[in-house]
Amino acid sequence: MKDKLIAKQKELLAILMGRYDLANPNHRKVRDEIIALEKQIEEQKSKPEKPFYDEDYLQECIEKATPNLSKIKDVDKQLDEIRGIDVKDNFEKITKAVDLDNKKIVYDGCMITFSGIVIDLFNPNPELILLEDIAHGLANNSRWNGHTQKFWSIAQHCCMMYDEAPDNEKLNHLFHDAEEAYWGDMIKPLKNLIRDNCPEIIEKMKLMRRIIFTKFNIAPLTLTTMNNDFFCLQWEFENIIKKSNAEFWLPEQAKIEWLKRYNNKLEIKRRNNQ
Repeated sequence: MKDKLIAKQKELLAILMGRYDLANPNHRKVRDEIIALEKQIEEQKSKPEKPFYDEDYLQECIEKATPNLSKIKDVDKQLDEIRGIDVKDNFEKITKAVDLDNKKIVYDGCMITFSGIVIDLFNPNPELILLEDIAHGLANNSRWNGHTQKFWSIAQHCCMMYDEAPDNEKLNHLFHDAEEAYWGDMIKPLKNLIRDNCPEIIEKMKLMRRIIFTKFNIAPLTLTTMNNDFFCLQWEFENIIKKSNAEFWLPEQAKIEWLKRYNNKLEIKRRNNQ
């Protein structure tokens, strides 16, 4: 395209040159200007193409494509403010695989959390259940087996539940899927198969939920919680499965929002008890 434009310019210059009387000083001046212009065109032709964007425009495009970008730029700072003292350093972290010869990073039945702590899923130690590990796991696990229009985390689902809940049930709505931070979100066909053929796994998932609820003093789930969960399921089907009609949070933002809601509710309870 550039070469065609330059060729056209040169063609026009040649036509213009033919119309001038070279004996006329004014015409000679114009001719010299045309020759200088032609030289500039030749020099420009040898230069590399200039990009069709600048850095500011590129940044604007990125922000439009990622609406939450500005919200998560100071993620570490926000998390420090939310979590307070970094409790992760109070526990022994995994530093090496337990048995590489048999391709084991951790022992059977165990997993490694974001904090670097090894959790035994079949016999969880309540002292090793950390709030930030729950938030991190929920924020990085997707709903609907990942088949949403954009990423939609369990944490964002839980925040939506919290926002819809009555004041006296906000925390059990926020924590209603807390065990999925460790077990993941199983799709219904898999869960039904496990329930029918290996019900002890379902019981271990329920055990993890009870341990979490007890540790963080969360009230049991109620009929309201279950009804709102189904309402959110229907809403998600209409707005993040069939079409993209929601604000989708990236994992970092979902984690922050989940922790904020927990801390905000605790602060309200503290004030009410004063």
